[in-house]
Amino acid sequence: MSNPSTEGRNQGEGNREAAREFNAEEQRFVQSEGGQRKIREGTHLQPEEEREAREAEQQAKERAKAQDSNRM
Repeated sequence: MSNPSTEGRNQGEGNREAAREFNAEEQRFVQSEGGQRKIREGTHLQPEEEREAREAEQQAKERAKAQDSNRM
């Protein structure tokens, strides 16, 4: 799907054509049945993953609290 007028040309910071193609494909996937299923599945954690996430959150809160008290 490359455009002959931009093929091989330096487009500066990033490649706008590639970005447009990526965004279009991403939108197609997100709107597809399979994409919607993956989105729903991605929000559910297994029990072990939930426990690990809660522990990591608690540790992060404790570190942040300790760092805040050290700054005073």
